[in-house]
Amino acid sequence: MKTTERDRQAGVTLLEMLIVVAVISILAAVVYPSYTDYVVRSNRAIGKSALLEVAARQEQFFANNAGYGSSTVGLGYPSDYYVDRKGAQGTAANGIYLVSVTNATAAPILDYTLTATRQNFQTKDTDCGNLTLNHLGVKSQTGSGERCWE
Repeated sequence: MKTTERDRQAGVTLLEMLIVVAVISILAAVVYPSYTDYVVRSNRAIGKSALLEVAARQEQFFANNAGYGSSTVGLGYPSDYYVDRKGAQGTAANGIYLVSVTNATAAPILDYTLTATRQNFQTKDTDCGNLTLNHLGVKSQTGSGERCWE
């Protein structure tokens, strides 16, 4: 008996479906870590930008008050200044960094250290860790990464 084109069954076999699923799984296993690394690096740029913005406010505060601010509140930010992925003020739930101010001297305050502490998704940044910037412009990080401030 001769089969015609019309008699053949249309569709996808189980073997073909398994091959497609295997290929997609392999691609996802390769692409996801690269994507995560990219997101962490782009978030780090937002954290650095936030530190530089707060440092600029510290310098303005110093020009007006002959001393640096002792907290983010004195600089016009909330006491818990979270920065979100868009670089705007965030919350504890969506913030990627928490920016804080510390001072080594008492009044008049002649120094500061700004720290961007990783939050939420950004805790995956094990290369650079938390970022710091002080009144002398010295930039550092808690991680051992070499290109954190580039």
